[in-house]
Amino acid sequence: MPDANVVLKGSFTAAEQNYRVKYLDEDTLAEIHTTLGPKNTHFGDVIEGYTEKIEISGYTFVRADDLTVGTDNEQNIVTVYYSKEY
Repeated sequence: MPDANVVLKGSFTAAEQNYRVKYLDEDTLAEIHTTLGPKNTHFGDVIEGYTEKIEISGYTFVRADDLTVGTDNEQNIVTVYYSKEY
């Protein structure tokens, strides 16, 4: 151990990652729109799912899952759910 106080300084940059957005029918879980992405983001960012909603003819937005971006881009997916209009 050092005999005096030691101050260590450092810095880091969050790793660049990406995510995709899936659009599903809430009842059948069928994809109802082409998956969007990859979209650029950083490790640890929080993507609020509702910000990824889009207008899809014949469907009404229901809900969306939020995502905390991790290191595995294959699992960085925001899922947005819709209900079919009758």
